[in-house]
Amino acid sequence: MVTRDELAPGRRLEGPAIVSQYDTTAFVPPSAYAETDRAGNLVGGFDRG
Repeated sequence: MVTRDELAPGRRLEGPAIVSQYDTTAFVPPSAYAETDRAGNLVGGFDRG
């Protein structure tokens, strides 16, 4: 589990993981990722492979 404040822009978090912030919680499933863009948005996706 990681807090949203720990995800600096450009940092990539591989699933499985949980991202927690004051008003929501996001689950990142296995084979997925979440990263923070330059605007501070949490963006997720799945690796192809």
